[in-house]
Amino acid sequence: GDCGETLAGCANALSAGVDSGKVDLKTAAGTCLTLGALIERNMGGTSGAIYALFFTGLVQGLVQSGKNGQPAGYKEWGQALLTALENLGHHTPARPGMRTLVDALDPFCRALGAGKSMQEAVDAAKKGAEATKTQTARLGRATYVGDKGGDMPPDPGAWGIAAVVEGIRKALA
Repeated sequence: GDCGETLAGCANALSAGVDSGKVDLKTAAGTCLTLGALIERNMGGTSGAIYALFFTGLVQGLVQSGKNGQPAGYKEWGQALLTALENLGHHTPARPGMRTLVDALDPFCRALGAGKSMQEAVDAAKKGAEATKTQTARLGRATYVGDKGGDMPPDPGAWGIAAVVEGIRKALA
């Protein structure tokens, strides 16, 4: 559907950006900054804005970690994710329980921020996405297309976050 096409278009743009050298791979902050810019230009809708805002916060969190050019470690990534989540909360009313991508993003960030393993964080994201099956939509497209919770498929945006973080986990393994 629409969400899947949005995510696929963004993934293709990010892949092309990496392949063409448009993504700065020298530092974590540089990578997130250039990925965020590509997301902003290539991912439409509210999801695109949320992802772009999240990546802006992620850059801020990585810069604040104060590693002075050293590679960001697990602790720095965890703190940066919490900073990004907090930043995002200033720009969207979406909160866990509203049947949005935040239902998967929030538990993922909080798990890594608390020092849990990547697998535990991915599991938390999947659990959050699965929980959207019974939630009543309070924001986004689902509120006006008849999505009233109950026995529904997971929210596509939340499931997309779960898929993205699972892909990252696999890439890091």
